[in-house]
Amino acid sequence: MDTENIKDKAKFFFDRKIIIHITTHKDSWYNGLILEISNNHLILNDKVHGESFILFEEIKTIDKYKEKEESRNGTFC
Repeated sequence: MDTENIKDKAKFFFDRKIIIHITTHKDSWYNGLILEISNNHLILNDKVHGESFILFEEIKTIDKYKEKEESRNGTFC
């Protein structure tokens, strides 16, 4: 996914206050709500790590967060 698509998705999730799941190019992952968004980064209130600064260029995927039960039974697959 290219950086412009990631920015567009992040803005969509931010505007609607949707909890998200992020995977980085280093295979780290984050789950939480976007607190702030700028031209080159976002600040996420991660469920485990708290406020996390993430550059858009570090993000491999960004999607709506799925609860374990949703993922397991295929509700949103």
